This record gives sequence, structure tokens and C-alpha cells, in this order.
Amino acid sequence: MSNVIDISAHLPMETATVQIKAPDGSDMGWSVTLAGPTHPKTVALNDLIADRNLKKSRDIEASQINRKPYEPPVISPGQMRREAASDMAARIIDWTPIQVNGEVYDVSRAAELLVLPGMEFAVAQILEAITVEKLFTRRSASA
Repeated sequence: MSNVIDISAHLPMETATVQIKAPDGSDMGWSVTLAGPTHPKTVALNDLIADRNLKKSRDIEASQINRKPYEPPVISPGQMRREAASDMAARIIDWTPIQVNGEVYDVSRAAELLVLPGMEFAVAQILEAITVEKLFTRRSASA
């Protein structure tokens, strides 16, 4: 086939690295490598989120069939933060180990670190990086 066009160079990269800045905007030397949209970690996380949503839909449907009001599970704000941090950590492949109040956090403790009070600056930067499609866009050879 001579009319085959290879679009591989236009697909998103599997990973991208961001530099987390201190709240004052200064560089801290903290690098975080994130899984891109096609990375197996991201695909697995998307499947997990879809499973959660499907379960909720099934629960709502079952309550309607049984003519009972749907009662969503009671979730504390802390549980919500831990689930969000866990989901975010699922997209983190690696990072520079950091220390907070004498405690060292490597990538295996990402979710634990991201729920700590005061870490909102890092959470915001990681979340922004995950949602910015341009971060995972391949640079053209001519750019």
C-alpha cells in the first residue's frame, strides 16, 4: 500500500516530566514524571474510574427498579481527598524523593504526601500537568 500514512509521530507521548515549583514560584528541584494518556497506568486508572461510575449507575438503576430512593454512600471529605490523591498518584511514574518535616517521601508514598495539609501547591501543579494535553504532545523535528 503506497498510500499509507504513518501518524505515529502525532500520537501523545507515554510520559512527560514536570518541575514542581515552590508556592513562591521558585525552583525546588522536584521532578515528577507523569503517565500520558496512552500509558498503561493511565488506561488502568481510566478503567477503574469507569468501573466506579458503572457501579454507581447500577446502584441507582437497582434502587429505581425496587422503587426505593437511591442513597449514595456517605463519604467524608478526608475520604474524598484520599481517593483523589490516590487517583492522581496512579498517574505518577516517578519523582525526585523529597523530605517534609524530616519524613522522606519517594514515589511509593505519593498519595500519602499529596493529602498532607500544605501540599495543595504541588497537587495543583500535578493536576494541571495531567490535564494539559500539550505536555504530552510530541515536538516536531522542525520546531
